[in-house]
Amino acid sequence: MKEQVYYLKDNCFPYHYKPLKIRQKCGGADSYFYKLIHNILVEDDNITSYFSSGVTKIVYNTINKNKLFKMVVVKSRINLSLKEPLYMLTNNDICNKPSNITVYISKESEKNLTYHNNLHIINIENDYCLITWFEEKALSTGRDISDPLAVLKLDSFLNKTRSKIKKDGFCDLSLNNMGIFEFSPIYRWIDIRPIAKLNV
Repeated sequence: MKEQVYYLKDNCFPYHYKPLKIRQKCGGADSYFYKLIHNILVEDDNITSYFSSGVTKIVYNTINKNKLFKMVVVKSRINLSLKEPLYMLTNNDICNKPSNITVYISKESEKNLTYHNNLHIINIENDYCLITWFEEKALSTGRDISDPLAVLKLDSFLNKTRSKIKKDGFCDLSLNNMGIFEFSPIYRWIDIRPIAKLNV
């Protein structure tokens, strides 16, 4: 059977990459930007299929079943979007630690970057920016944990850490954004959303 594909701005995405989710995040991006995403997702053998998406990001499975690939499309407020992976990196005692944080950004937009440490920057000529990184995949997350004891322990961890993360400028801190992992730290935040400020 022939694989179902979709064309987004002349770039062909197989169905299992959920191209319509990509289009939702990209808005009015040009063909060059879709080609960039195509090259990252489809032509890289490490990224295999769509996993889930949220308000700001799209998440993909990788050839390593213990790793996920996260992608954030940014039209503006690049510093706000970077706040999440960089915060998680420096607070990896309570957050899932991202690796290989890569920013695809124009040289002009790069001048506005507040953060440079721990970033791999690739210059592109586009109004849009792209932030990508890898993370360890949780054994289970808040939304699908059925063991009452595990839920109780995760809820206790949430209550101990949520006030700190909220104070540090993040929201959307529900049980569904937490995961249980095989190795320490067993309980971690897997998704935190930076609170937008007028000057960001």
